[in-house]
Amino acid sequence: MAKRKTEKQKRKIVSEHMKGISPAELYTKYNVKQSTLYRWIKQYRTYSTRFGTVTPKDLDSAKRRIKKLEDIVAVLQSSIQISSMSIKEKEEAVDREYGNYSVHTLCEAFLLPTGTFYNYKLRAKGKNAWYNKRRKELKDEIMQVFNESHRTYGIRRVRAALQRKGIHVSERLVSELMRELNITGSRIGIKETHYLLGVAEKRVNRLKQHFDISSPGKVWVSDMTSIVVKNRRIHICAYLDLCSRKIVAARCGHNCSTNLALATIRDAIVSEHPDPGLIIHTDNGAAFTSYTMRRLVGHYGFKQSFSTPNTPLDNSAMESFFNTLKQELLYRYDFRSEEELRKRLQEYIKYYNEERLHKYPKYKTPSEIDK
Repeated sequence: MAKRKTEKQKRKIVSEHMKGISPAELYTKYNVKQSTLYRWIKQYRTYSTRFGTVTPKDLDSAKRRIKKLEDIVAVLQSSIQISSMSIKEKEEAVDREYGNYSVHTLCEAFLLPTGTFYNYKLRAKGKNAWYNKRRKELKDEIMQVFNESHRTYGIRRVRAALQRKGIHVSERLVSELMRELNITGSRIGIKETHYLLGVAEKRVNRLKQHFDISSPGKVWVSDMTSIVVKNRRIHICAYLDLCSRKIVAARCGHNCSTNLALATIRDAIVSEHPDPGLIIHTDNGAAFTSYTMRRLVGHYGFKQSFSTPNTPLDNSAMESFFNTLKQELLYRYDFRSEEELRKRLQEYIKYYNEERLHKYPKYKTPSEIDK
C-alpha cells in the first residue's frame, strides 16, 4: 500500500507538473493514480496575484478565514451593543480611534456611514478648534522629519516617515502643509549631491544576512517598534548583539526619531564599551541614516550597515526579538501608564539577557554567551 503523501509532497509533485513533466512520468515516479494526480493539480496549481502566488486551496482557506472573522466581528458588535448606540456616541467612538485605523474600517466596525463621520469632522472644522490644532501638530511633525532628512525629503518620503511614527495622513494633506511651510524636497542630481554634501556615503549592506558571528561586540543590529498606552503611541528602540543575542540597550520615547536612536546607542556604548570596527546594522529609516547618527558612529570608529529596501530578512534577528517581546510582554499586559511600560520593559530585558534560554544558540542565555 502506497504511503500517504504530505501536503508538501503534493505541492512538489504539482510543481514538477507545472515545469513540464508529463502526468505519465509522475504516475510512475511517485506511484499515484491518474485521478489522484489531477485532483492535486486542481487543488495546488499556483496562480500569480499582486499578493504573491496562491493555490485554489489557499483561496478556499482564506475564504473560510474571512467568514470566521466576519462572524467574530458580528459577535463583538453585538456584545458591546453597537447597534443601540446613538449616532453621536458612534461618531465620538470613531473619532477616538481616528488616525490609528482607516476611516472606512472604523465606520464599518461601528456601523456608521462614512459620510456621517466626515460631516461630523466638518462641523468640528467649522468650529476651528480640532481642525487648527491638528494642522499645527502635523506641521510640527513635518518640520521635524524634514530637518532630520537634512531638508531633502519630498512629499512621499515625509508621509512615509510620518507613517513610521504612527501618524496616518494623506499625501494630499502633506503636500498642502508643506506648501504652507514653504518647504520642498531636494531634486538635485546624484553627482551634484555628492559634491554639495561632501560626506555623502553609499548605504552598504555589510551584513548580507550573515548572522553567525563568532564573538560578541562585533555586530549590533537595531530597529524600533511601538505600542499604544492610554491612547498615546510609545516607540521602543533596542540594540542587539548578533553573536550572543544580548539586548545591549533599550529605550522608550514618544517619537520614532533620531534622538531616540542616539540616546539608546549611547546607553549601549556606556554599558558595553565596544571596540572600533563594530558594525551597526539597521534599516534605512531616517532615525538611523541622519547626519547626527552618522557623525556619532564615525566618532567611535564604528561602521554602519543597512538592509536592502523592502527586505525584512536582512534584519531578521531584530524582527525576531520584537516578535518575542510583543508575545511575552507588550501584548500580554494592559499597561496603566508609560512609567509602568518603561519599568516592565527593563525588567523583561534583564530576564531576557540573564535567564531566558534561547533556542539559538544551543539553549543558553545571552549572558552566558557574552562571557
